Amino acid sequence: MISNITFSMIIIVFFTVFLAYIVFGMISFGTSLIASPILIYFLPLSVIIPILALLDLTASYRLIKGNIQKADRKILARLLPMILIGSILGGIALLTIDVSILMLLLAIFIVLYSLYSLFKINVKYKSSNKSIAYTFGLVGGALGTLFGSGGFIYAIFLSNNLSDKTQIRTNQSCLIAFSTLTRVTLFLLSGAYFNLFILIIALLLVPVMLIGVLIGNKLHLLIPIKLFKILINILVLISGITLLIHCLYLLY
Repeated sequence: MISNITFSMIIIVFFTVFLAYIVFGMISFGTSLIASPILIYFLPLSVIIPILALLDLTASYRLIKGNIQKADRKILARLLPMILIGSILGGIALLTIDVSILMLLLAIFIVLYSLYSLFKINVKYKSSNKSIAYTFGLVGGALGTLFGSGGFIYAIFLSNNLSDKTQIRTNQSCLIAFSTLTRVTLFLLSGAYFNLFILIIALLLVPVMLIGVLIGNKLHLLIPIKLFKILINILVLISGITLLIHCLYLLY
């Protein structure tokens, strides 16, 4: 596989990952949304997902470090166990049932919700409602297993319950770190990281990822909270549209 790589491919892959982690440095999700559609032209999905899991885990730690005091323990305590359960259920669903219809309904909901939020950004539901927190954790965990990305689900919940952008990003990073750690563990147990090609590509992309996160972090400090939430909703909308197209393709 390494012998088939050209210089132009390397440049495109590196630049794509660089841009993806600038966004991650700003809002702590979105790498799969941005990187996967481009990387899929050069690398198989079985290589992309384990690589992004390793990079996301490292990037999340980088964003959590120094900001851990901004983590909302109450929110995390409600979401983390449900993320784990959702990840397990997602794995079972992936192996046993056709989830296309369910994902189609979810995609429609995400698109409609994002459009609503973009035009009425200050409408909130509170994390004190445990059932809502549990639902978001469960769905996010399941999507993380099914599609390699549940970050936008956590972003919807956090952006509607927290007002400080750094606190939103820190809690998002904690959730992504937990989710990707679970995924990395599963990949390790399945033998994915015994593939030397995956490890080499991941190591080569670490410096690009770190530079992207650094730039994204600088931009994060400059963005007003209202613009920050709008950016989140735009990316969630794009994610929903992408999921909708994917589901329609599977169904038809």
